[in-house]
Amino acid sequence: MIRRHLLLFGLLGLFFQCNQSKKGANKFGKVEQIFAENNYDLGGSAKLNIYADSTYEFTVTDGGFDHQKIEKFNGFCFIKSDTIYFKPFEFKYVNSAKAIIKNNFVEFIEGKYPFRVKIRKSNVAVKQTYDLGQFNGYSIFTYDKKFYNYFTEDVKPYELTQKDLIELDKLLEKCFDDNKVELNRKSNQYGKQIIAVINKKKEVEVWLSCNCKERQFKDEFEYQIMQVHDGGNCHFRLKINLTKQSYSDLSINGEA
Repeated sequence: MIRRHLLLFGLLGLFFQCNQSKKGANKFGKVEQIFAENNYDLGGSAKLNIYADSTYEFTVTDGGFDHQKIEKFNGFCFIKSDTIYFKPFEFKYVNSAKAIIKNNFVEFIEGKYPFRVKIRKSNVAVKQTYDLGQFNGYSIFTYDKKFYNYFTEDVKPYELTQKDLIELDKLLEKCFDDNKVELNRKSNQYGKQIIAVINKKKEVEVWLSCNCKERQFKDEFEYQIMQVHDGGNCHFRLKINLTKQSYSDLSINGEA
């Protein structure tokens, strides 16, 4: 009798596992591990699907004025710690077969251009260095000297912590208070793009680009560092030294 009950429970458990696997499968029977996308960087969209069978599909849609071009790239990948290794990855715009999973993004590194896609669904652990809910107006980019020349000396990338961001937020508010005439908006009206480094003196420096969350800038600030030449105090930049608890190099855009 006991054996019969054990066999029955075993079969029920197997049925439940199979049923759960089918729930996560797409029409081709593939179970999706990660789905991420970028609808702002390419003039179209980019979608990344990573499946449990170690395959991936990367779909790029070029949405031109009078045409639409769709390219699909397929291959294999594996995830080790917080890093994804692709083989092959033939999308030449990125030209990188390596990405890190961090703060709700898949961010390609060591490539031709900085590029990332935002995670919309994930069945794997995503490394989070700060509370995404508390600091949802911030977007943190990994420093790479090939792309970002905002620092005059040799520096290394630095991973900001929750404590760092709290201090950073306080110093940014101080900047607003000290410059009320020039910066006559509230800080929560801006999307803040930040790059953090550590210099030779072991000081943590942060470069900030703040852009009004209006129209196309509402969500775009999360995906790429924006270069805007006019727009007045809707766009400004500064540096913050977290070690010295100070800010400098405030630069506000001119009017159009």
